[in-house]
Amino acid sequence: MNINSLFNPNNIFFRFMGRISDLMIINFLWIIFSIPVVTIGASTTALYHVTLKLVDENEGYLFNNFIKSFKENFKKATAIWIGTLIIFSTIGVNLAFWIQFKSLTGYIAVSIIIFILFLFLLTGIYLFPILSGFNRTIKGVVKKAFILALRYLPYSLGILLISSIFVGIILIFPFAILFMIFVGFAFYAYINSYLFKIIFNKCMYLWEEV
Repeated sequence: MNINSLFNPNNIFFRFMGRISDLMIINFLWIIFSIPVVTIGASTTALYHVTLKLVDENEGYLFNNFIKSFKENFKKATAIWIGTLIIFSTIGVNLAFWIQFKSLTGYIAVSIIIFILFLFLLTGIYLFPILSGFNRTIKGVVKKAFILALRYLPYSLGILLISSIFVGIILIFPFAILFMIFVGFAFYAYINSYLFKIIFNKCMYLWEEV
């Protein structure tokens, strides 16, 4: 290896460090724009808008892309986010209620609720990535999320597994939250974006439907 290749900005090391710095920037943006909590949906949509572009090597101006997506999708993303919280809370309350009953009825009810939660989680992981890249109605986003979650179940389970691993690491190793603060949320979205990109490329024809 000669000295010129060592300091070439296109070598693996500099490209890797460049990507890390990109993820740190959008991670910071996601945290700042998520602080009001109610805006988490819009900031997550903007996050995926940028990470999907990073996967395509078409990142452009990270800050501008993030802000543009945040503004354009704010109303839809916020409505989806609030709806998601309401549904998740409802499922949680029902699960907490029925799990107390040590009877056949209780076991059946808990099984049904867990199955609904599973479908909800599978569908939920697609909502903001879909909204970030396709101009659709809220109903259209939810419909496509549900279709893709089941149609590409192995990928969906993979994404859900990645999510579980991240949550598990944070719960087991509390200091991992420092990683999340600096780059973790963007890194999580970036990894998932590779899978979402594969899925979206496989089913472009679906976007022509309502």
